Amino acid sequence: LVDLSDRQLRIVQGGRILRTERIAVGSDEYPTPVGRWHFQRVDINPDWTPPDSEWAKEEEPKQPGDADNPMGRARLLFTEDYSIHGTDDTASLGTNQSHGSIRVANAAVLELARLLLQAGGAFEGNDWFNRMTAEPTRMHRIELDHPVEIMVVQ
Repeated sequence: LVDLSDRQLRIVQGGRILRTERIAVGSDEYPTPVGRWHFQRVDINPDWTPPDSEWAKEEEPKQPGDADNPMGRARLLFTEDYSIHGTDDTASLGTNQSHGSIRVANAAVLELARLLLQAGGAFEGNDWFNRMTAEPTRMHRIELDHPVEIMVVQ
C-alpha cells in the first residue's frame, strides 16, 4: 500500500503491517498514478532507459551499477511506465520530486524485492538472492509466477 499523502509505503499481509518505508513520489508535474495494479517483475541491478518524455530528451541510457543510474539496486515493476525503485539519494525520501515512480532507499528496495519475490512465487532461496545482489553491474530480470497487488492511494 502506497500512501502518497504521507509518503509511506506499507507492506500489508492479512491486515497486518509488516514493514513501513519512507518514499519519494511524483512531483506535481509528473504525478504518481493512483490505482490498483499487480507487480509483474523484479529487476535486480536494473538498467535504465530514458523515457520518451521532455525531461529526459538529453539523457543517455545507464547500465546496471552506473553511479548515474537512477534506478538504484532494484526495480519492482507494476506498470510499463511506473515502478518502485531504489535510490541512494535518501535526502529525497519524504518528498514529491520523482518523475512519477516511487523511490525508496537502496537497502530497503532489496528487502522489498526479496519479499515480493517470495510472495510472487519466484524466490529460489537466500543463496540465490545473495548471488544476484552481489554483482551490482549484472542485471537480473525475474518474472513473478503469481500476481502481487499494489494499491496507490492519495
